[in-house]
Amino acid sequence: MLSKRTNILFEEDTWLQLTELADKKQTSVGDLVRKAVQLQYLQQENTQKARIQRKRKEALRKMKEVRERMSGKYIALDEFFEMRDRGKK
Repeated sequence: MLSKRTNILFEEDTWLQLTELADKKQTSVGDLVRKAVQLQYLQQENTQKARIQRKRKEALRKMKEVRERMSGKYIALDEFFEMRDRGKK
């Protein structure tokens, strides 16, 4: 349910184009603007968050894999940092 209001000022030409498009699509200018905001800003942000989440899951998977391969083995700290830095490239 819509509960927040905003005012947007458009150039006359932009307003005419939006009203024509809204008429063609049998919707309102407000609906066009809401959909544009969703597509341009919110969907993009959600995609970026999902990408970060996938990278984090992949990093955890790799860490578990290394832990399993190295069970009971120890490495020097500088060796660990070298392995970590190789993974950043």
